[in-house]
Amino acid sequence: MFARAFYGIRGANLPALLRAFIACGWFGIQTWIGGQAIYTIVGELAGSGWSNAATISGQPWTLWLSFLFFWALQMWLIWRGIEGLRRFENWAAPLVTVAFLALMIAILVKAGGLGPILDQPSKLGWDADFWKIFAPALMGMIAFWATLSLNMPDFTRFGKGQRQQILGQIIGLPTTMSFIALVSIITTSGTVLVYGSAIWDPVELTTKFESPVVVTIGLVMAILATMSCNVAANVVSPSYDFANALPRFLNFRTAGLLTGIIGIVIQPWRLIAARRSTSSSGSRSTAACSPRWRVYSSRGTGSSTRRISSWPGCTCRGAATGTTRAGTGELWWRPLSGPYWPLAGRTRRRGLARSRRTG
Repeated sequence: MFARAFYGIRGANLPALLRAFIACGWFGIQTWIGGQAIYTIVGELAGSGWSNAATISGQPWTLWLSFLFFWALQMWLIWRGIEGLRRFENWAAPLVTVAFLALMIAILVKAGGLGPILDQPSKLGWDADFWKIFAPALMGMIAFWATLSLNMPDFTRFGKGQRQQILGQIIGLPTTMSFIALVSIITTSGTVLVYGSAIWDPVELTTKFESPVVVTIGLVMAILATMSCNVAANVVSPSYDFANALPRFLNFRTAGLLTGIIGIVIQPWRLIAARRSTSSSGSRSTAACSPRWRVYSSRGTGSSTRRISSWPGCTCRGAATGTTRAGTGELWWRPLSGPYWPLAGRTRRRGLARSRRTG
């Protein structure tokens, strides 16, 4: 909406596509990691014949098979549409939560409870070593939450009203993020006592168990956790962006398939092998996208006076004419379900938002 107000209907595709290509890259990386998880855990069950298979392009063919299987599984999910994704998330999220709790409890039992974990001395303290990593860690968390804030409209547009959106974001994000962070800290700290080193990867931790049943459940949970995160964060957004840019040729499903193909074309296994390249590419992408955000913020809160016309999918408070001045706090967007938002294949060619100078 704001991109169209400041760049125009066609110009808004530029920042949207920049974000879409970044998401495609991360989709490929997460899919490769998910394939590695399948390869590792199946290797624990199937034995050395799976893990030591013949190599193709430097990787075991079983790893390529795991990667393509996981890619196809996510494409099948996105092909079912946003409603199918909603149903998947509704039952996958509680299962993954229960699995994380079970893993934490198992580590706590082996470690002898919370007492030994809490008795461990601090590794950093409050000296200079702490402040060296504080700023990068803070910037990393800001970037993480900024990504989620960009992805929120892809789902909140289907809310019944502004109140439902606010409640969903307040209940859904801070509570679950705090819970998962706490469980992860306790579990990883417990592995230091149990195994002598910090194991943060749940797949690697699952392989430490001897029971085939536990390993199998860990495989399923790893697939569900990675799928639920990767599809929601890195496929839905570019699918909408590509479909909005080319509404004659793409809809939500075909744009999702295009996202998956781009995720393979970028060769994520090479990006992961060269982590410095991945980091520098992310920095360059951020540098390319950040000026667009500065345009949004400066135009929305700056001294220039603008009017943004609304359409039936918006409600404006304090503006009887259906327009409001940007930066005054009078505009309350309430995305509604239906054709008013630029859904895949329903993008309107005429101006959904117009920006004009007022005297």
